[in-house]
Order: sequence, then C-alpha cells, then structure tokens
Amino acid sequence: MYSWLKMLDPKTASNIAYHLYPVKNAKAFNEGKAQAEDVGIRALDDYTLQVTFEHPVPHFLNLTSHQALLPIPKHVDEANPNWYKEAATFVGNGPFQLAEWIHDSHIVLKKNSHYWAKDEVKLDAIHMAMVNDENTEYQMFETGQLDVATPPLELTKELLDAGKAKAKPMFATYYLVLNTRDPVLKNPKIRKALALAIDRRALVETVLQGGQIPATGMVPPGAPGLNGDFRAEQGDLLKDGDVEAAKALLQEGLRELGLTKLPPLTYKFNTGQGHQKVAEAIQQMWKQHLGVDIKLANEEWKVYLASLDQGNFQIGRLGWVGEYLDAMTFLDLFVTDGGNNHTGWSNARYDRLIAEAQSTADPAKRIRALQEAEKLLMEEMPIIPIYFYTRVYMEKPHVRGAIRNIIYETDYSRAWLER
Repeated sequence: MYSWLKMLDPKTASNIAYHLYPVKNAKAFNEGKAQAEDVGIRALDDYTLQVTFEHPVPHFLNLTSHQALLPIPKHVDEANPNWYKEAATFVGNGPFQLAEWIHDSHIVLKKNSHYWAKDEVKLDAIHMAMVNDENTEYQMFETGQLDVATPPLELTKELLDAGKAKAKPMFATYYLVLNTRDPVLKNPKIRKALALAIDRRALVETVLQGGQIPATGMVPPGAPGLNGDFRAEQGDLLKDGDVEAAKALLQEGLRELGLTKLPPLTYKFNTGQGHQKVAEAIQQMWKQHLGVDIKLANEEWKVYLASLDQGNFQIGRLGWVGEYLDAMTFLDLFVTDGGNNHTGWSNARYDRLIAEAQSTADPAKRIRALQEAEKLLMEEMPIIPIYFYTRVYMEKPHVRGAIRNIIYETDYSRAWLER
C-alpha cells in the first residue's frame, strides 16, 4: 500500500503513476485534487491488499507484475529515502540479497537466508561485473572471468552461426521519437515519409544480425489479441522500405509547409555502439532515398534523457520493453501529456481509444480499441518503429537452470553451476 501511494504522490513526480489511474481517486490524488486516504487502496492485514477501481480493469492482474508496484518497507524508506542507493542500506525480499555494490565496477548478490524458498536456491552468490565496453566483456567471457556475457555487435552473427551465442525474442520495440512541435516534423506526411524510407529488413540483417524482426507496428509479438497474437492479427501497419510512397509523401508534406526542400535534421541518440550503427544506417537511407541531410549527435544517457524530457531534439531513439504481457504497455505511452510521451503528440481520438481499452469489461471490445489505437498511431507517426528486439547472450555450458523471459528478466533463483 505504501509504495503504491508513494508512486501516486505528486511530490514523488513519478512519470509512470498513470499505471494506477484506474484505482479509485488515484488520478485525482496524483493531480493534487484528493488526499491519500481517498485512494482506493487498503491494507486489510499483513497479507491482504484491497483495491477499489473507478471502472473494470481487465489487465490489472498482469499489471501487478510491474516492478514499480513491488512493496517497499515504509519504516526503511521514511528513515532513509536513499536506502536503495547503497548495498549497506538496500532492503529486498528476493532469493538473493545485495551484499556489495561498488558503483561503476561490480555488484555481489548473496543467497538470502530469509527467502521463502531458500532451500531451492542453489547458488551461494552471483558476481555481476559492470563493463561498459562490449569487446572487453567478450574478452572477459573468453578468458573465463565471466560465465554470462553479451557479444560485441560485429561478432554477433559469427557467434550465433557457430552456436556460441543464443538469441531469444523479447517483448520489446526499438523506435524513433519525432518531436511533433518542430516546425518541419509537425507535418504527419513528413513523418510518414521518413518512416517509409527505412529498409528495416536490411538494417536487421546486415547491421544488427541478431535475429531481430523488422517492426511494422509498435506492439511486438507476444501480446494477446482477439483470438491469438495481437501482432499477428494486426499484420503490417507500416510498409517496410516503400521508397516511392515515401518520396510522394515528402513532396506533399513540403508543399503543405511551403518548402521546396527538407532542411537538415538532427538525429540524437544515447552513446552506444549499436545505437551508433543503427543511426548511421538510417542516416544513409534517408540521404539515399529522400535526399535528406541528417546530422548525428550522441549524448550520455542522463544528458540524452534530459534532452528528450525538455523537447530539445528533433529525432531521437528509444527502446521499450513491455512491463507486462499486454499491448497496453506499449500503446498507453503516447496518450496526451503521458510521462513517456516525449513527442509532444496529442490526439483526442487516440486518448479516447486508450481510455476505452482501460475501462471496458468486454475483452473483445478492449482489444479492438487497442487495435484501432495502434492503427491511428501508425497513421499519425509521431514515432517510427524500427525493430523488435532479441536478447543475444553467451553462457558457459556449466551454467544451468537460468530462466530468461521475454520481458528481459533473468531468474537465477533455481540456477546452478554444473562442474
């Protein structure tokens, strides 16, 4: 109860508080129009949480797996609001405890003797190295310093082909964000032209080479649809590499803006080898297909996020890993003034469709609303989906029992080393 109310508290300024808006008076409390005691959350006893909703919320049980909804101890948080920043004060209730945390160096997890299933936990400790360079990480793996690692981009295909690396699909999308407040990018035809001029298949097959899937919609495979998979039922909402259509849309958009040529645009991305290569490939495609000059600018992660939050960009890149298995976790990102809607895009019909999907008790009506919302998003194109992620990793043969799910979580609670 305490952690949910803290997430909603306007003093906390959480950008994902909207996840709890279906709870009675949660939105009003977050907006400073109600008190904490008005929110429909009650702890009936040490083990029972009662939640009262404003309306039916069919996906709420899935949503409770979101990490932001995990409990935190009130007495610890009130005594030290920074308890989570150091190993000495960190508190958790999982299979491992945070024993050591040397920032920018390594983390050591040790078996939690208080864990409810401690007898099933076989590993005594996990040592996690913080390595910023993929080539260094690969060398550490090769020399036996690491049991699990991510391969460098340039070796990904070779290692996958040789069976030395594995690739698993993720419930995640790599996409571009377009600043719709920009004098040029405010035009949806310009945005759509940029989207159509990207050859996603060439990008994933020749640049990334990790089994990624070209994204022709925002929602990746894995979410439930009406009768099967949401992505499969929606099909391709964005044609990949349709250069002729892109050129035509570009000319229409330029005429509407009173321009004869698109001015140079800046594409920002956070520092990283993969992001750099993706940006360079897209830069080349836009120049080749549309004659658009693109300036690339990379920023360190914190600076980059500040640029997005402040609207100090024209084109940027982001990735979103589904927080629970539902299309909603991707589509509610882009409601008007949403905490993760960096585009400045606002569409009343889109907001109504998302609100309908969040409130109806009819599962079919809910999915149809989400389907229509995604179609509208792909028509307006404030974002450009690029590819659906895979998780590429290497693992020593003696590492057994680790479970990797499609929302990028790895469970070592029942893993062991077989020597």
